[in-house]
Amino acid sequence: MAKTIGRFEVTRSLGKSAQGEVYLATDTRLGRQVAIKTLVEGASAMQALLQEARIVSTLQHKNIVTLFDAGENEGTPYLVYAYAEGQTLAQMLREVTVLPAAQAVQIICSVLEGVSYAHQHQVLHLDLKPANIMIADNGQPLIMDFGIAASVNTSTVVPSALEASFIAPEVRDGQPATVQADLYALGRMLQVLVTGELAAKQKVEIEESLQIILRKATDAHLEHRYANADAMQAALLDYLKPVATHQATDAHSTMDFLLRRMRSKSDFPALSTTISEINKVVDDDTANVNLLVKSILQDFALTNKLLKLVNTVTYGQFGGQINTISKAVVILGFETVRNAAMTLILLDFLQNKAQAAQLKDDVLTSFFAGIVAAQFASEHHVRDAEEAMICSMFRNLGKILASFYFFEESQQIARMVEQAITEDAAATQVLGVTYNELGIGIAKSWNFPLRLIRGMRKLSGDKIAKQHNEIDNLAVTVNLAHELCAIASYGDIADKSKSLTALAKRYEHALTISEQQLRNAMESGLTELAARARIIGLNLSGSALLSRVHVWVGDQAKATTDSSVPEALVGVTQLGAQLG
Repeated sequence: MAKTIGRFEVTRSLGKSAQGEVYLATDTRLGRQVAIKTLVEGASAMQALLQEARIVSTLQHKNIVTLFDAGENEGTPYLVYAYAEGQTLAQMLREVTVLPAAQAVQIICSVLEGVSYAHQHQVLHLDLKPANIMIADNGQPLIMDFGIAASVNTSTVVPSALEASFIAPEVRDGQPATVQADLYALGRMLQVLVTGELAAKQKVEIEESLQIILRKATDAHLEHRYANADAMQAALLDYLKPVATHQATDAHSTMDFLLRRMRSKSDFPALSTTISEINKVVDDDTANVNLLVKSILQDFALTNKLLKLVNTVTYGQFGGQINTISKAVVILGFETVRNAAMTLILLDFLQNKAQAAQLKDDVLTSFFAGIVAAQFASEHHVRDAEEAMICSMFRNLGKILASFYFFEESQQIARMVEQAITEDAAATQVLGVTYNELGIGIAKSWNFPLRLIRGMRKLSGDKIAKQHNEIDNLAVTVNLAHELCAIASYGDIADKSKSLTALAKRYEHALTISEQQLRNAMESGLTELAARARIIGLNLSGSALLSRVHVWVGDQAKATTDSSVPEALVGVTQLGAQLG
């Protein structure tokens, strides 16, 4: 195996075939991992790879592996692709034989998005099969290997170069290839995913509605198949509707379906990729400062905000101006930067959305609860107060993102809550999972460390039991902070003493805290919030939520002034983005 290919340092082989080999390598110029595809020497090798390069270079889509470069090394042509951690569908099938129908359909729907995009650009893949579909670690399906791709107007296809099981009958017979050839291959692929037909020759019962879709997609007569990729995707999404209304009972499939809906949006994959990459670097014991720095530098806005954070008076004890991310990482440490970066990214994402007033209140409540949780953590021997703040910020992740991506369902849940149905019960009935379960599912897909995921979980029951380890104590402080902030934000002022007494009673076995300590936590939380606002010059006036909290703590004068500027909630969100 060559040690270098051009400027790329080869790490290991990712696989080989009669046509060539694919390597994992490092781009020494840009410092990123790539996948390099080479072909065996021959007169047609360079022409074949150049043809693939010309085709793939026109395709820029979230479900198609990105082409970075093309070249020749010692007579061997090569293509340089983005490298994604994960496994192909072929590898998955060797491990599990079949996939749940909902999961398989969701994968094919994502692939169809990439195929539809390619078809719109007059490109046929013509070699769609499980080995050419990569499922990245973040769950994103990626189409690979356009080596046999051709123009929609090109009729020349070589069936001998294709895997027989996925060749459309007309192509096998030497007829011109059309978009229906790709759809046939995807129909056969879906059939394999849900029945294991090619892998294990076993019979699996599938729903009649899905059988109808499979028969249409794989019909021997191309004119009987779906007209285009969008039509086939629409049929599959219709099939998934029972999952959306929760006639299905498989919780894993339900979560997969909800994540699939989020990933179909143009902005969610970008948000997910950045957070996932930072988490993976921090959790890699072999990673160095440079890898984390490079992950952060990919996001210009994130870079500026982190530098602003470490140059506030909070970090004044370090002395001097911090003007590089490398120095910031050294000062803050890997985990601190990860925690700050995740919060900055999420809140920056939120502030760029058109938010309803209720959603802005949810975001502000989460930020305020984070400050209170950090105070509780410091007082009750939780190792990292900042971790408590991060967990508290992300505890409402499911509810906040559901407001963006499942707006109609979130409104239905809100109406049910108004009818005295608990939010958990309403969300389970409408979405199939609670908001907290949805948030944890998203966090897992973003490679959150187990410690933070456990800290995010919602505690239930009339009494919170005594905890026996630090991670469980983290969850206690996070839940206590949220419940306290909810009382102050939305509770009846006349019931304040009664509510605080009940809250202290609920947590008495887990930690010792008095009604007065709870009152003090709210007051000091407001003071801390105001202090952080002053650091970066943000005006908190105009927040209806803060006004209610000031009334609750008894600061009527401050509550009166917090009612004039409607835009202030956006400012508070920006404050959260700056301070993490």
